[in-house]
Amino acid sequence: MTCLASAQLHPHFGIVAGVPLTDTLTSSESGSPAPTSAYFDRFNSKTKRLLIGPAFRLDLPGGLGLEFDAIYQRVNSDSTAQSSSPPSFASYSFQQTTANRWQFPFLVQYAHALPRSKTRMFVEFGPSISHIDGGQSTVHQITTEPSTTSSVSSFTGQGETQAGVTAGAGIDITMFHLHLRPRFRYSHWFSGNATSQTAILGGVLLSNPWANYPGGAVVYPGTSASGFLTKSNEASLLLDILF
Repeated sequence: MTCLASAQLHPHFGIVAGVPLTDTLTSSESGSPAPTSAYFDRFNSKTKRLLIGPAFRLDLPGGLGLEFDAIYQRVNSDSTAQSSSPPSFASYSFQQTTANRWQFPFLVQYAHALPRSKTRMFVEFGPSISHIDGGQSTVHQITTEPSTTSSVSSFTGQGETQAGVTAGAGIDITMFHLHLRPRFRYSHWFSGNATSQTAILGGVLLSNPWANYPGGAVVYPGTSASGFLTKSNEASLLLDILF
């Protein structure tokens, strides 16, 4: 029985690549037209970049299998903040942030062979981990009180890890001892929108020397080094090439 079970375990190594169907990060906008301290803040991200990384799959008896991927993605965002307090104070901040993202899904798969064909259809489900690290932000800040000034600051952020679940479906095509596996994959992250925008940069705050400006307490959104807000739901199209 041990020899028979060992003969039915087939490991496969290869690469996985694909494209996201949804934006990885959220976008938001807020503002206040208060006469004493008005502000506007916009956080924007349109990250639809290549997904790529190594893949490992282990075929088990009965059409079952296990797959583990390490998928890399480069993410980016930009934000704009404006703050003003009559009669003459105004502040503008422009920030650009980039980081590296890794996804680590560990999936249980079940495959069913099509009649008179080597092609198999499969479904998959399991836990996933998303990790964002290496975040770098550059902030351009301009103020008009007491005189027009300009400054540029750069920050390197801390990492952020989220847990989630992943499900998918696809087909397995055998060709010249290769397995081509196109699939659709969906992931749900449990703490995506609950994460503070300052998380990835470790809550770094820019100094605000005008906090006690005589015109009133200035609420300046640009004082917070914005990080990344991962969307709770993501979808992607992937292709595995396994040996």
